[in-house]
Amino acid sequence: DLRVRVARLVACKVTLAARVDSFHESPNGEQGKFLLSEIERRLEKLQEPPPVKAIKPLLP
Repeated sequence: DLRVRVARLVACKVTLAARVDSFHESPNGEQGKFLLSEIERRLEKLQEPPPVKAIKPLLP
């Protein structure tokens, strides 16, 4: 499941990077570095364990 999510995320960011590159919008590579940092941030977020659900007591 994580592999599929990461693959889709990388594919989307690569598509954006290709569009930026084709229009020569970021000649110094700043946009590519930003996209890479965004991928790394999202990857860390996906690897975190899910939050613990609060246990609701049963009413008598």
